[in-house]
Amino acid sequence: MKYKYFYKTLNFFIFFKKVKSSNFLKDANILLIGTIVSQAIVIAAVPILSRIFSPKDYGLLTLFNSILVITANIVTLSYPIRIILPKKYLESLQLVIISILLSLGIGIILLLLSLLLPNSFINLINIRILGGWLSFAIIGGILLSITNTLNHWFNRNSLYKKIAILQVTQSIILTFFSLVVGFLSIVDGLVVAQILAFSTSIIIFILFSELKYKKKNFIGLIKIAKKHKNAPKYLYPGNLLDILTSQLPFLLITLWFTQEMTGHYRMAYSCLNLPAALFGSAIAQIFYKRFIKVWPDAAAAKLLLKKTWLLLFAIGLPAFLIIALAGETIFSFVLGSSWKIAGSMASILSIMCLFSLLHSPTSTTVLAIGNENLYMFYNIATLFGRTLSLYIGYLQNDLLFGLKLLIALEIIMIIIYQYIVVKKINLQITINKKNLTF
Repeated sequence: MKYKYFYKTLNFFIFFKKVKSSNFLKDANILLIGTIVSQAIVIAAVPILSRIFSPKDYGLLTLFNSILVITANIVTLSYPIRIILPKKYLESLQLVIISILLSLGIGIILLLLSLLLPNSFINLINIRILGGWLSFAIIGGILLSITNTLNHWFNRNSLYKKIAILQVTQSIILTFFSLVVGFLSIVDGLVVAQILAFSTSIIIFILFSELKYKKKNFIGLIKIAKKHKNAPKYLYPGNLLDILTSQLPFLLITLWFTQEMTGHYRMAYSCLNLPAALFGSAIAQIFYKRFIKVWPDAAAAKLLLKKTWLLLFAIGLPAFLIIALAGETIFSFVLGSSWKIAGSMASILSIMCLFSLLHSPTSTTVLAIGNENLYMFYNIATLFGRTLSLYIGYLQNDLLFGLKLLIALEIIMIIIYQYIVVKKINLQITINKKNLTF
């Protein structure tokens, strides 16, 4: 017992050293560098933009982006997720074509429907503040869905250098347009900058993809779509729930509180999401690809999962701890005195964001181990939990109280989710050992 904690600490550092030198981290290096540089550009501009634009301006941008992101995930029916799986080049390429055709086809239908929405419905869900930007948000969603599809294509072919370059390019374009419209004092400037950035980015993505029209690539698309029917059948509902759940707080805060409070929440959440943006998304892409390769070797899969958790924990803990202790002071100093409320929100949300950083990049394990239903049930529970928490906050006329309830429920659900995953992996380890015995 005397040396118990000493050996535990020693083992931790030995394990962490192995993680640092693992191929997993080496494979992620290019993506990490690209992500870090791209986010550094955005971070450098935030203290300037936060003084040019008000929380209300960011509230409008948040609602615009919520519609945009939801649209991007509706139109593809989750086919892009399958692009990485086929061993045959042509089959993977045809999934790209299917995804793009769906983006354009379903996207145009949504665009037409948006033009026919009655004012009573728009007022009911409180998106009237978007004004004429609703249709542009849907167009932006179509463009985003195509860039996401191409990003899966680059990942499938291990074109991480291209992904990194595109990440940096996107950040430069968005930051440039945001600063320009800010200095020109253009009305709804952040939304205008977003539209200009997406329009420019889609052209660059298409050029980088080097995809060329060949008639033979369109032969048998229906057959491939049917072969991968599990994407719209099983993954699509879960992914749609996932994205609705992620955007739900922005929509509900706009509905039940104010546009300004939405802006504060977005700023708090965006700043707390930096570790995930810097490292989580890059690690998630590599983790998913590697986990698929090692499964059903459950022992190797479990080791990969543990390594990823440890790496993400080491990355996130220092940043979230600082925000938890001094969020209000930091936000007021860095962003300006008008963002004090955002700092208070950040202090409250920091613990949940640490758990989310560990959970989000590794949540795709269920796709490999054949437990897609867990993904869907988790998203349903999260959707219900976030709605209930914020509604109670609305009844109490206290958004911060609602956020505290939300955090408690989220952490409990993440723990349950990952416990079930680990239990499933351990069961597979036991089965593998029995098979080796016989």
